[in-house]
Amino acid sequence: MPIKIDMSNPDELKRKAAVVVDPGLYHFVVTNKLREVACKAPSENTMVKLCLKIIDEGEFEGKLIWDQIVISPKTMWNLYQFSRSCGIDPADNDGLVELPDLDGCELTAEVDTDMYLGKPRSIIKAYRFEGDDEEAE
Repeated sequence: MPIKIDMSNPDELKRKAAVVVDPGLYHFVVTNKLREVACKAPSENTMVKLCLKIIDEGEFEGKLIWDQIVISPKTMWNLYQFSRSCGIDPADNDGLVELPDLDGCELTAEVDTDMYLGKPRSIIKAYRFEGDDEEAE
């Protein structure tokens, strides 16, 4: 079935500039349906793509930040931190994480600025949850 594109406002069809928010701690809600997708070849890993909307009142309320969590033995810590930030402790379920349980969750994350192709962009530096030590090991 074809998709109809509204052509009545050409300005709305232009590429949007990347959102850059001030570095700091923000509250978010997950806005996309979480699922595992394949990473680009030649990687055999999968990843979870996240669309996170800032829900703090103020200048950046409603702004979106994208993140991705690669699923591999070396990066399980990131999925664990994300799950804990969403209020789900994988230890309570023998280490299993059900992605649908994380759809629409609210969480806290630290945002920083990074350069990508010579332009600044906001990135998730760390997912925060009660009891985390806030120090990288």
